[in-house]
Amino acid sequence: DGERAGGYPGAQHVASQMADGVARYRVGLKVDGKRPVREGQIIKDASGREVGYVSSGGFGPSVGAPVAMGFVAADCKGVGTTLSVDVRGSAVTVQVVKLPMIEPGYHRG
Repeated sequence: DGERAGGYPGAQHVASQMADGVARYRVGLKVDGKRPVREGQIIKDASGREVGYVSSGGFGPSVGAPVAMGFVAADCKGVGTTLSVDVRGSAVTVQVVKLPMIEPGYHRG
């Protein structure tokens, strides 16, 4: 019973995001090295500008390395973009990767 058929709470907000875009995008992050990045850590671009934050991170047994997800500014969402995460005062290099990080091993029929 909203302004258009199928209205729901928050429909106006979702419609405006669909029309205008959003400020941050969820991306996969491949960590260079063995040092994991964790939730809440700040993501920076090459110039040191804060462009987002890590939403989750840890060791990915399927890929055999640390992995993470985060939200980054629209201009940093491209696959292959190199960023850094501040881990206890030192920068850890990460690259934006496509999600999911591995190809599923099942077949949809």
